[in-house]
Amino acid sequence: MSDSSEVLGDPLEPTVAREGLPRHYRMRADRHYVDQLDAASAGQAVRMIPLAALSGQPAEPSPALRPLIESIRLHGILHPLLVRRRDSQYVVIAGRRRLVAAQILQLSAVPCLVQEATDGEAAALAAADNVRIGPAAAANDNASLVGVEIAIATHLASIGKCADMCGQGFGLQHQTLDLLKAHAWRAARLIEARNLIAGGRCAAPRERSISSILDEVIDGFSPECRLSGVTIRADIREPLSSAGLHDNQLVAGISGALLAVLPLVEHAVRPSVVIKASNSNSHEVMIEVLQNSTPIAAHIADDFLDGDRHGDDAARIGAGAAKALAEAHDGHAIVEPLPHGSRLTIVMKRRS
Repeated sequence: MSDSSEVLGDPLEPTVAREGLPRHYRMRADRHYVDQLDAASAGQAVRMIPLAALSGQPAEPSPALRPLIESIRLHGILHPLLVRRRDSQYVVIAGRRRLVAAQILQLSAVPCLVQEATDGEAAALAAADNVRIGPAAAANDNASLVGVEIAIATHLASIGKCADMCGQGFGLQHQTLDLLKAHAWRAARLIEARNLIAGGRCAAPRERSISSILDEVIDGFSPECRLSGVTIRADIREPLSSAGLHDNQLVAGISGALLAVLPLVEHAVRPSVVIKASNSNSHEVMIEVLQNSTPIAAHIADDFLDGDRHGDDAARIGAGAAKALAEAHDGHAIVEPLPHGSRLTIVMKRRS
């Protein structure tokens, strides 16, 4: 990676009111993405389909749906359901939570993308949807946690195989392939984040350049970035090595920091996140994750890295992983409000 290298991107831009996804969906889609889907080149138009014409097992109603219901009540369904046609009905492939919310609100019709998909392709898409809406295990329930991790790993294997099939021309749109890849990446990072927080064993460390580690993280988030319009770029102005640090823990902790920060910018126009890496001194390395799109209050910054911070499970686990990365290297992590955004800083001491 060259100095101040940029991936997927544009420079930081000021906050502008925007249209975003309901908050339960961690991968935003701004208006330009919906426009792309509706364009002739995308091959798929958003269609309003009556609720009575939709079939498929909906998600179970629960209190966790309340934020989604309120969002849809105020703004409507901003991210279309993915369906496929079966005779005179449309079967929901992805979007079961939105379907339940629409039923509760007694909407007459909902926006949908009609996808021509085989049973295998539909199962792959449903698996991706299930990865992000599945119930989270209690953090202190080790047996349940192991079960969840095994289930996610099984989903990942299936999603990965289906994604490979799509790449070989089995008919899914590029956006659908990105959806599969994005959810697979997030699920894998959540497993690593939980392992880092729990102090679990991981592979022996290797000495790598910090730039290659950031490349790996940014590349992993790139399918999500293509869907959402977010820019993630790295800024490294000096040669840095992971010597004295744990490279696998760096991937888990930095990915966790992004999982925690990305929800902050979900309502910004063309938001950018910058990851900076530098030598704090001869024995310390500092990683900064900055966003200049959404200012945060001081009390939110103070509680950002706490386990009970407000937000979805992925954001909480990600914040915990960022803090655990610092503590695993005898350092510290803090979050500070900026005039137009925030900065998450992880300071780590190199081991001799």
